[in-house]
Amino acid sequence: MGLYSFKIITDNAMKVLDIPINIVGESISFDYSLFYPTNTVFYNSETRLIHFQWAVETDLTDFVSYELYIRKSSDDAFEKIADTEKKQIQYTVNTTQTTQLEWKIIAIYQQKAFESTVQQIQLSELISPALSELKQIDANTLHPAIVINFEPIGKDVEYLILKKTIHGIYEDLVTISSHSYTDIAVTYDETYEYMVLSKHDSLLSKPLSSKKILVTPKEIQTITFENVNYAFLETTEITLNYYPDTDDCFENYDIQFGIQQSDMKPYTITQQRTLTISNLNYQTTYCVNIFPLDHNNERTTNHPQSLIFTTPPEPVPLPEINFSSISQVVNEHCEMITLTANLSSQADHSITLWYSIDGTASLTDHDLMADQMIFHKGETHKTITFNIIDDSLVESDETILIKMNQIERANPGEITTHTVIIKNNDTQASLLVTPFFQDIPATDGFISFNILNTGSLDLNWHVSSHSSWINIENSSSGVNQGIVLVQHEFNPGQERLGYITISQSDAPDISQTVSITQAANTAPYISNLFNITTYENMPAQLILSISDIETPTENLLLQATTSNPELVPDISISGKGNNRSLSIAPSLNQSGVAEITMTVSDGYMESFSHFSVTWIDNRNPTADIIYSITETTTQQVIATLIPDEAIIVINNNGLTSKTFTQNGDFTFHFIDKAGNSGNVTASVDWIVMAGDVNGDDKINIKDVILMLMRLGE
Repeated sequence: MGLYSFKIITDNAMKVLDIPINIVGESISFDYSLFYPTNTVFYNSETRLIHFQWAVETDLTDFVSYELYIRKSSDDAFEKIADTEKKQIQYTVNTTQTTQLEWKIIAIYQQKAFESTVQQIQLSELISPALSELKQIDANTLHPAIVINFEPIGKDVEYLILKKTIHGIYEDLVTISSHSYTDIAVTYDETYEYMVLSKHDSLLSKPLSSKKILVTPKEIQTITFENVNYAFLETTEITLNYYPDTDDCFENYDIQFGIQQSDMKPYTITQQRTLTISNLNYQTTYCVNIFPLDHNNERTTNHPQSLIFTTPPEPVPLPEINFSSISQVVNEHCEMITLTANLSSQADHSITLWYSIDGTASLTDHDLMADQMIFHKGETHKTITFNIIDDSLVESDETILIKMNQIERANPGEITTHTVIIKNNDTQASLLVTPFFQDIPATDGFISFNILNTGSLDLNWHVSSHSSWINIENSSSGVNQGIVLVQHEFNPGQERLGYITISQSDAPDISQTVSITQAANTAPYISNLFNITTYENMPAQLILSISDIETPTENLLLQATTSNPELVPDISISGKGNNRSLSIAPSLNQSGVAEITMTVSDGYMESFSHFSVTWIDNRNPTADIIYSITETTTQQVIATLIPDEAIIVINNNGLTSKTFTQNGDFTFHFIDKAGNSGNVTASVDWIVMAGDVNGDDKINIKDVILMLMRLGE
């Protein structure tokens, strides 16, 4: 690097460049964020080694070396302590003489030195803090704890707490930044030893000292009852209240309970300061002993705190008082009524019942006032009597509500309220129609309904029909009460709804409607018929049933049809009432199947029953035989079957003809379609052979001799 002049030389000339050239090398910039250490350096008595590291910001293309310089607080100049190609180095410092240190880096690159800024560091020995306190807390619970307190030594330091195991070895418990820690992994009756070390990065201080602590519960020394000893209770239940001598002790109580000290039995173990014992016997003296327990439920003393108390005598039950009834209904003109109160049993003292009056009725309707009943000793019934005032007002029904308000020396029973309902006897004319709806069948007929005046004034009424199939038969109007007769027509279709209105003549806007629902016409009934199988020429006989809800049986129309009129030319129906007889005759010598449909109709709706009749051929087939020649002949004779029905020949190769070339017999075997079998024999004895003089169907010497004899004659 620097200012240079250049010249160019050839074989026969030289040229010096006019302009010098300045050659500049690469520059180094340090990355001070990666310099270490820059503040405080900790060490312990065993480790005085300082780890130095540095970095540059640029990527260099050539080799670089580094020189580390340090200056102690007692030195005037920097001292080079290392040459290295690396960016880190370790150096041991004599810490007994040096507390402050300065250091810097000089980088040698391309024969040029680049110097960093000076870094100042403070050397500080890493020491362990002193344990100031081990304190047990929560000694009054089942889960005690130990608080470890120590004095901090500075910033940037953590603390490692060590805990000694039962094997005498210290183990890491926790690393913390604060100067206090609570160890909850402890139990009663155990001794625990702790030690605290300072920690910076991976450097640990030398141990200073340790401390021990025994974990023990704070036990109860004495127990005090808040209950009064030798007390007489008012009930058969007692709530025990007690407390220990201090509030921070471990509370665990063994409660013993019994009728006498020699018979005390365990009742419960509790950590609560209160206990309720219920369902004690009457007039009984009980003893309670309380022992303090430790965390293992072991008694800490054999001298309990005791309490004695007595329950009251069994009380005599008070009688119950009831009204004789919940309510009563009276007419306005009844004048006087009574109400009785009853005791469930006699009492040896007087009983007073106070009652109040409420309800919709006022003192213009009755003269009953709120008062009291007094049952003297031995009395079990008391009655009050009061009057109902009959006025001439048209008003609604009213009520008098009599309530038991207070009872002295008796208990209230189940009936403590009595209601008197006063029925008004001054009423307007009021229309009542019964029934206000009717369900009727689809048949024609008559129904009726009643009209009643429930008031005290006369009632003129009128009846009108709103349906064409409903007719009023008798008078359509009347006074006060009456019976209306209504005629309804037959319903051939679906269910329908009709209305009749009954109105008051002097108040046409006041009316009642009677609804009449007429059921739909139902199809007549016909019984199911089963299929029948019989033989040729035999008629099928069966009985069926018909009926109808709306139509009499004699008015029902019953018809029969067949799917095969050639097989079944006639079906006869006979009988009356619900049961009818059928006779189905087949054609002569005919077999096969006929579907029969029976139809019953009420004139509007029809019902059907289907069945089949099968006639089976059970006759053996027969046949005649005809011959092609019936006189003596020398030719062949053909015998042909002529059957009375269709057949199948099961021999003769299925042929119905047989050719005879000489006299003989042949039997045809055949079956009909139903499988019935038959046979017939064809016989031929009128075929002669030429030259057969003696007629033995052979031509031999006998025929020659006979022929010569005849010629000689």
